[in-house]
Amino acid sequence: MPHESHLAVQKFAVPQSLPFVEVRTTLNSVQPYAEHFHSSWSLGAILEGRTQFRLHGQAHEAQKGDLVLIGPGVAHSCNPVDGQSRSYHMAHVDCRWFAQRVCPVLCLPENCEAALPLIRDSELFAGALEVIQAMLAGQAHSEQALLDLLVRLQLAHGCFRPAAGDCASTARFLPVGEEGSLSTERHAVSQLAEISGLRRESYSRAFRRGTGLPPASYLHCLRLEKVRRLLRQGKSIAEAAAAAGYADQSHLHRMFVKFYSVTPGCYRKGASHSYKK
Repeated sequence: MPHESHLAVQKFAVPQSLPFVEVRTTLNSVQPYAEHFHSSWSLGAILEGRTQFRLHGQAHEAQKGDLVLIGPGVAHSCNPVDGQSRSYHMAHVDCRWFAQRVCPVLCLPENCEAALPLIRDSELFAGALEVIQAMLAGQAHSEQALLDLLVRLQLAHGCFRPAAGDCASTARFLPVGEEGSLSTERHAVSQLAEISGLRRESYSRAFRRGTGLPPASYLHCLRLEKVRRLLRQGKSIAEAAAAAGYADQSHLHRMFVKFYSVTPGCYRKGASHSYKK
């Protein structure tokens, strides 16, 4: 039986009035994502279909009408179920805004984490869709609406809690800013192990336990986060690739598609993009 072809649409938006938010809309997609992390809070709303995701070694399955909450720096994957397409919004919210606006209201420390990754609540789901549409439309009240939604999530389900560990502990594995100075991934693990004073095998095992990702994948995530910031600032793909330590644009292209299932060119334009799978 021939493989069914899906026409998927990817849209990215950073509302001008809300520079601390990026909204990704994925429609009718069957593409998987390599395990990765974001430096932001991620709040997803499943519009159609089902999706599988894994956090802290535990598998979850979200379906139409569910909300998904993933904390910053948490390694996760996101894959279709039985090869069927799914559609969703994913709002990435900057940690600094969250710490400044949300944590004081909820009486939480700045270093907090998601306590509940999957929320099944039809009223809150409808509210989340309204907030996302308001943000995309650039409505003046959308920042307050987002804050109110996050407060409602906490009051109804206790979605946030103080972090169990220090999120900055990864610095002992990868010094700040080191990702741009390392050579190709084939040699990066050896370099990082040497910096940490550990043997390569011991370093890799400790790194995986501490971050949830192998060193090379973590390094790619850091580099790709930097690429995304630069592309949003209007830098060219070549400039972003060089600044993030990629040898060439083709290497960046492969990694961007592997981890985000979209091309860097599409991401940079911030416009709709269709492809055949």
